[in-house]
Amino acid sequence: MFNKFHIVTLVLSLVTTPIFSQDTDTTDFEEESGNEMFTSVDLSYSSDKGNTDFLSRYYGFSFSIVGDIGPLKDTEFSVNFSRSNDELDGEPFTDDQSLTSQFDLWANQRISPFLFFQNSFDKTIGLNNRINYGIGAKLGLLKWLSISYALLY
Repeated sequence: MFNKFHIVTLVLSLVTTPIFSQDTDTTDFEEESGNEMFTSVDLSYSSDKGNTDFLSRYYGFSFSIVGDIGPLKDTEFSVNFSRSNDELDGEPFTDDQSLTSQFDLWANQRISPFLFFQNSFDKTIGLNNRINYGIGAKLGLLKWLSISYALLY
């Protein structure tokens, strides 16, 4: 199951992780710009050979910003992309992709307008191209209660 290369790589990564770990204390971080940004890039590759041959590839990207974006106060923006492509014995098993973007102006205020867009496909179930988009707003009633309304297409 594991050959000598896999075991050596695992041991070296466990030994060297504390050496390259973060030394500074981030609990005292003070936000100066009034916003937070998050970025994630995911790559995955897997190949199994034997009684069945399985090949899997996944790519993903996510970016979001929450807070003040220039003159826009209390705003949320995000873009997410994912792509999967799997094969089982040379035949397509999964072939899908999704791109989603959303923008929420004045996200935590009493009235908050928003926009969203989504483009996706999944060839294994025959969904060749689906586009969804919408515009709407959220109306805050109480601290933890709100009503949202939207025009969707």
